[in-house]
Amino acid sequence: MEVIEGEAIALDRDQNRVHHLNEVATFILGICTGERTEAEIVAGVIEHFDIQQAVADADARELLSQMRALDIVV
Repeated sequence: MEVIEGEAIALDRDQNRVHHLNEVATFILGICTGERTEAEIVAGVIEHFDIQQAVADADARELLSQMRALDIVV
C-alpha cells in the first residue's frame, strides 16, 4: 500500500486488484488495528473530520462493510 496526498493505493496480489481509497477510507484503514470497535472507528472519523455523528456512522459502517467484502479488512 502506498499513500499519496492522503489517499491510499492498495495492491491485492491474491485477487489481482488495485484499490484506490479516498482520504476517509485511508484514515479508517489506518486506525483498523483489530482492537477497535466500529463505534470507536466512527468516533475517530467524527473527531478527525469534524462531521456529524449520523453521517459518520452511516458512511463509516458502509465503508467498513465494503472493505470487508473486498478483504481489505477482516
